[in-house]
Amino acid sequence: MRLLFVIILQLYGIVHTVNGQGSKQGLVKVLKEKDLRLDFETAYPSYFGTTIQYCSDTDEIIYLNQITQSLKFFDYKTGQFKRSLKLRMEGPNGVGPEVSYVHYHNKDSLFVKSGKRTFDIFLLDGKGEVVNSFNYGGFEYSEYLNKPIPYTARQFGAMVIDKGDIILALEVPDNKKQMTKAPVLKINMRTLEVKYFSSPIPYQGLNVNHIPDRRNFEFYSSRLTLNRKMERLFINFPLEKELYMLSSDNTVTRIGLETGLMGDFKFLEKDRGSYDQGDLALSDVIFNSAWYYGIIYNQYNDLYYRIGRPEGDSGLYRRKKSEGNAGKIPYKYVISIYDSSFKLLGEDVFTTKDFIVHRGAFVAPDGLWVLQPNTKGEDILGLALIGLSDD
Repeated sequence: MRLLFVIILQLYGIVHTVNGQGSKQGLVKVLKEKDLRLDFETAYPSYFGTTIQYCSDTDEIIYLNQITQSLKFFDYKTGQFKRSLKLRMEGPNGVGPEVSYVHYHNKDSLFVKSGKRTFDIFLLDGKGEVVNSFNYGGFEYSEYLNKPIPYTARQFGAMVIDKGDIILALEVPDNKKQMTKAPVLKINMRTLEVKYFSSPIPYQGLNVNHIPDRRNFEFYSSRLTLNRKMERLFINFPLEKELYMLSSDNTVTRIGLETGLMGDFKFLEKDRGSYDQGDLALSDVIFNSAWYYGIIYNQYNDLYYRIGRPEGDSGLYRRKKSEGNAGKIPYKYVISIYDSSFKLLGEDVFTTKDFIVHRGAFVAPDGLWVLQPNTKGEDILGLALIGLSDD
């Protein structure tokens, strides 16, 4: 009788299976932890996140310290601090006025993006000297009335390097007039040509006036990941359950990804203009709506990780706000792991008491590493390895 009941639930999509042996939920675990030993001047990640990445050619972890605008390098195996590279803000090797993102390509190629509202990327060598620079703005502001403004995210997935191109994930517009181009930009490093992708254009059929205002920047941040072996680029939009795959011939394919934990995008039900300014109902909807941070490809194990914020409890923010405890509500994350064919292998829910994924995540040979909250002391930056449990 129980077997018949499970089969019925499976037919209606209520119960999912892994190799016919039960739910896929709860199979994602912390496999081990790693501590980076910070020096006296290295700050913990800011609210806006940071760049933290594995350096495959030197077996190091690179970390952008935004307080001192310097790059910190740690030994991957031991977590010990190895060296620091101070980024210059002015002069012939200046990358200022601030640095918002760093992409490590190899020990002689560091791509540094200047502040969020400036459109410059600098290519540095291993000594921090500017080898080349690329400006991807260069338009009159009026031109952006019909295309996305090239603002980018500060966290993982904002930039990939594909052969001779820099590809940037831009913020999704909340104005339909700007939806004429995809929020993805390609810079040809040889010719310096700057070109928007023509597709995919996000949120077709969606009233973008339902998206919360731009202070909630997470709802606008696109993310990229690259599968070099397949020569496929993947684009994640925060409010789309499907994923976009771009082939080398620019063919766009939509990929549906199974999940039983994310829930619904609640705030899409109403126009944001229907809320009064300071309306707690709007804050509650924003806090408790589902959306996706991004997708990360693991080239070492041929896996994909999708990270999102699941639907929360309606009314929770308003209740906590009235009690004066709104700032103490932990954020929730769903981490879903897929194989090379995008079959769901496992997923689970975590909170900011476990990790601070929105401040940093990266892939290394043994899997997905995410930042932990600052509970180990001011001189320790904790990392957790996330993967599938053998249990």
